[in-house]
Amino acid sequence: MEYIRRNILLENSTSRDGDVNYGELTATTFNIPLFLTQQFDDIGLYTDMEYLATPPLVNPPNFYIEGFRPTGVTADMYYGPSVTVTGTTDDLNLLEVKGYNELNPYVPGLNQATNKYIRYDGVISYNQATQTVVYVIGGDSDVNGDYIAGTGVVYTTYLNDWVNPGLDENGQPIKPYQRTTFSFVSDGRTALNTSLSALTKEEEFLGVVFPQEIQSEVFIERGAEDIFEKHMVLAEIKTVNEIDNYRGGYLVNINV
Repeated sequence: MEYIRRNILLENSTSRDGDVNYGELTATTFNIPLFLTQQFDDIGLYTDMEYLATPPLVNPPNFYIEGFRPTGVTADMYYGPSVTVTGTTDDLNLLEVKGYNELNPYVPGLNQATNKYIRYDGVISYNQATQTVVYVIGGDSDVNGDYIAGTGVVYTTYLNDWVNPGLDENGQPIKPYQRTTFSFVSDGRTALNTSLSALTKEEEFLGVVFPQEIQSEVFIERGAEDIFEKHMVLAEIKTVNEIDNYRGGYLVNINV
């Protein structure tokens, strides 16, 4: 575990009212920008080879395998249940499903995706009493363009519940937004996204990361360093008028 230490200025979050709570903090949350980096190992260019597995285990392990491949383990032993991811965010995605009718901007069942027979972006339900909008971004749709339950990211925006994020790192106020929660159900590890295969590093590809690229169109510009350059230019001139026009006046003094 790595600890990241940052110093923040509390002046903008401290009361300077001379009569009430002078010197006390007025903020309960602070936004601290962090620059996260990650490193990757350059493993080079690999070749897919047929995977020759050892005989499967008679008694599969009674634990969830993660990060390694024991001998005799088959692909189905890596299968795992789906995981539901939840959290809070802003209301930016609400604009993707909002209609043009100001009196009724959130219409349930209206797919506003570019290709509604593949993707579903639309409102699932709209409760005017509680001012709550439930909608989906990136969901799957059936042949009729209707939403397939359990797909995509489901958002719930509370129109009357505004969140004031406070100030940014420069002391400027951040635009308030409507409180929004989201949930996403992953597929987990299944036969459709999990397989066991062998990656072989061939000796002639050591240090090679990308396959070689061949460019068929090559233009070679002849330089002027060759001692036979002027003779070659004369051979390319067919008429006397081309002497003045050829190569922008390259040949200016010719004795005939």
